[in-house]
Amino acid sequence: MRRLLLFDIDGTLVSGGPAKDAFHVALLEAFGTAGDIDGHDFSGKTDPQIARELLVGAGLDHEAVDRGLPILFAAYLRELEARLPDRPVRVLPGARRLVDVLAEAEDIALGLVTGNVAGGADLKLGSAGLRDPFRVGGFGSDAEHRDDLRPVALRRARATWSGDFEPEQVW
Repeated sequence: MRRLLLFDIDGTLVSGGPAKDAFHVALLEAFGTAGDIDGHDFSGKTDPQIARELLVGAGLDHEAVDRGLPILFAAYLRELEARLPDRPVRVLPGARRLVDVLAEAEDIALGLVTGNVAGGADLKLGSAGLRDPFRVGGFGSDAEHRDDLRPVALRRARATWSGDFEPEQVW
């Protein structure tokens, strides 16, 4: 019986890198403001949620934020990709070994549940050499609220591995 292990990215597998700076530049490009980005708590939030909090806090209305999000995330991915070679993410101690061991196990499926938009997750993990083992995920580009991401990852896992994962089989 296969088990599904779902990982976050930032603070679980990797840390550091240029994501905040890339996000800052992209916010300025798309909206002309980054709000209070330096004082903002990013932890446990999706990229769209962070953007909305910053921008509404800076006085933009929700409709303006909605219209600008595609521009924001296109700029963010471009900036992140350009900056990663000079400021790569750091693989956290033990993360690479853990992922390698789990990826070899035939009874384990690996996935992601992360607030990163899918393209940002790919860039971060790809730059760290950790992308390939993670075949499915729920991403910030799928839903604005983190609580909605696990069901997305689970649905994709069921489709990818042609089966059902019971709650006790998902971590």
